[in-house]
This record gives sequence, structure tokens and C-alpha cells, in this order.
Amino acid sequence: MREIADLKENFITQEVYSVYADCMFEPTWEKFCRKADGFLRDPEVSVFGYRENGAPVGVIVVRKGGNTAEICGIAVNKADRGRGIGGRLIRYAAECLSPDVLTAETDDDAVEFYRKCGFRTEAFTETYDGGECRRYRCVLRKG
Repeated sequence: MREIADLKENFITQEVYSVYADCMFEPTWEKFCRKADGFLRDPEVSVFGYRENGAPVGVIVVRKGGNTAEICGIAVNKADRGRGIGGRLIRYAAECLSPDVLTAETDDDAVEFYRKCGFRTEAFTETYDGGECRRYRCVLRKG
């Protein structure tokens, strides 16, 4: 059975961590728990999961403020990528939250995914630990 469901009440689990860790920088269980706790305390944050036979295989975290929503993180199990799960999660979140603008920030590894989902992208440079890296602002407008 396949479904997309609200995972906010069941976000801090090892099953969800095993999926979501792929969109985190240097993930650890402790770091995930701190990040998840912040999401859970924020009433503007929604967490949706794509589940197959009850197990999460994709997760999206979105923060909505006014007419804009930001994807805080999205991940799909490596074995399940290329099946359209990430795109379904984005469409579901956009449908549920109805923002005029949906945004995300990403890197070289995921920019093509966002482009395939219809986002316009703009590259910029950011400094991490004294080194520069290319990042992308991704924007999807309603309509």
C-alpha cells in the first residue's frame, strides 16, 4: 500500500531518520533529533512522508509563512529514487499548503531534481568552513 501521510507526530523515529539523513550535512542521530525537535515546535512546519507498506521511503519538511512556503528538507531512499516519489511529495505539500510561491535551497547534487519539478533556479556562492561552494535558490510559482 502506498500513501502520503502527515508524519509530524511520528517524525523522530529511526525509520524516518534513515530516510531524512540523506538531506542533512554530516548527519547523526543526535543532530537529527535536535533539528526535528525544532521542526516539531514550529507551528508553521509540516512534515509529510511517502510510505509503502507502512514504512517511510520519502520525507518532506516544509515551513509556510504567509503566501510562501520553503522546503526545509526532502529525501527519498536511495533505492527508491527515480520513481517520482520526490515530485509527488512536492505536489502534495503544495496542494495541502497552497502557497503562491514554493522555495528551496540546494546544491549541485539535487538542482536537476528541482528543475524537473518545474522550479526556476539561480546559482550563488556560499562560504562553508572557509571554502566556497555553489548553491542554488529554487523557486516554483503557483499557476
